[in-house]
Amino acid sequence: MARRLPTIRDVAAQAGVSVGTASKALNNQGRISTETRSAVLRAAEELRFAPNALIRSLQRGRTGTVGLLTWPVRETGILSVDLALLTGVSHGLAAVQTDMLLYARCPGRELTTILLDGRVDGAILVPHELDEATLGSLASAGLPTVALYQAEVPQGMGYVKVDNGSGMRQAVAHLVARGHKRIAYYSPLSSADFRERCAGYKEACRELGASTRVELCVTPADYHAPLLPTWESWCALDEPPTALIVGNDGFAMKWLEFLETQQVSVPQQLSLVGFDDAPIASTGVGLTTVRQPGLQVGELAAAFVDRLIQGAPADECRRTLPVELVVRGTTGPPSLEGRR
Repeated sequence: MARRLPTIRDVAAQAGVSVGTASKALNNQGRISTETRSAVLRAAEELRFAPNALIRSLQRGRTGTVGLLTWPVRETGILSVDLALLTGVSHGLAAVQTDMLLYARCPGRELTTILLDGRVDGAILVPHELDEATLGSLASAGLPTVALYQAEVPQGMGYVKVDNGSGMRQAVAHLVARGHKRIAYYSPLSSADFRERCAGYKEACRELGASTRVELCVTPADYHAPLLPTWESWCALDEPPTALIVGNDGFAMKWLEFLETQQVSVPQQLSLVGFDDAPIASTGVGLTTVRQPGLQVGELAAAFVDRLIQGAPADECRRTLPVELVVRGTTGPPSLEGRR
């Protein structure tokens, strides 16, 4: 026979107090002596009594849960850097005694339907492609929300992002210092992050004296676009690129595999720089990449959404974090003979 779960009446009876007194002691409410409170807590521990979380949330008007909206695994390419982000959010919410409910966004499901059904007190938004109308709907509903990796958010919403412009400048400066002048760039423009990185690349090339030839900057429609047409167009230039910067480490790994099929040596014939510093970047020869602090982004997002839930102004819950270039084995000086 299954063991009957203890109730608050059992706790009250064992502590020798009324049900009302036991409830106040467990919820740290009312004027109750230290001796009585200790007796109730001791009885609850001995009986292994756990208050019904749903009932308590209804009484308090809060669920004690924050929703983390992320992307479907199959669409992300390399997820390793996101594990640091998820760990940071988890640690940050645990620090404020808040649970995390993970949502993987599915096509056809309205974001407002997912997050505004009363199951969460606030939300952290990871997907990069959230449009202005969707963000506006969440802001209008008054749900405390922190968006990640984008600063263009409605009034009342917080954000945590990284300094993409600085990351691109560091990457271009490193390559220019090694002697590169023809630096290509490859990444879609499907997110605020990618758009900032592309703009940062162009600005850094102008300021640091690298080529600003438009053919060197390629922005494919998505992650799955074939690389061969881009590569052939670069090779057909009178002065092909000697270095390549890509929008994230997923693209970098894809390019490394492709270049191997073309018998192009990295970095002897082409230097390569990524962005993220996913764990895979430190394997093999080691990818030179821009490191973003995923763990810190997650922890700060958790702290900000908690502050928004407590009523803090959104302006106090917005932050841009610094990044740093990590130099490894995929960058070097340009080949004296070129790639042909």
